[in-house]
Amino acid sequence: MSYIKEPNIFKPLEKIIQIAEKKIGHKMLPARLLLWTPKAFFSSMILEGLIAHKQGRISPRLLKLIRMQVSLLIACPFCIDMNSSNYREFRITSEEIKGMQGRLALSKIKTLNERERMTLYFIRGLVRTPIRQNPKVVKRMTQLFNEKEYATIVTTIGQVAYWTRVIQGFGIPPAGFLEQCDLIYQK
Repeated sequence: MSYIKEPNIFKPLEKIIQIAEKKIGHKMLPARLLLWTPKAFFSSMILEGLIAHKQGRISPRLLKLIRMQVSLLIACPFCIDMNSSNYREFRITSEEIKGMQGRLALSKIKTLNERERMTLYFIRGLVRTPIRQNPKVVKRMTQLFNEKEYATIVTTIGQVAYWTRVIQGFGIPPAGFLEQCDLIYQK
């Protein structure tokens, strides 16, 4: 249960949300609660509409790793649930999940290629507060990715971080995208 109740929704907007929920297969409480502030709702939907699916040499697998890593680092249960759903389809291994959880050194994971590994290191610096990027990681990122790819990675990280803050601020629980969510690791 969220911290606040859902507002009464204007019928045309209700229809839009229902279409999205039917496509996703789950109630989208974040969108519903954002309707308390229509400007935030519409700007958030625009942000969500611009979500990257594939950009240049950025694979859907790398985008899934980015979404999972940000969700895990910020420890947002709803986001972990949603962004980790169908992770097996992206050939994400249990070792890689342990690495993203901080339980296994990324350098020891053989299934990660250099672009994936560097991106996960990059996320760790960008998501923490205060932000502390390792200049060597940033330099390597700019060598491994062109400007458009780099911008896509940065904005995808920012997009997921935005949603984690909104969702946690509303107190939205996991929606049940994963049948069993064993991805949340408590140290």
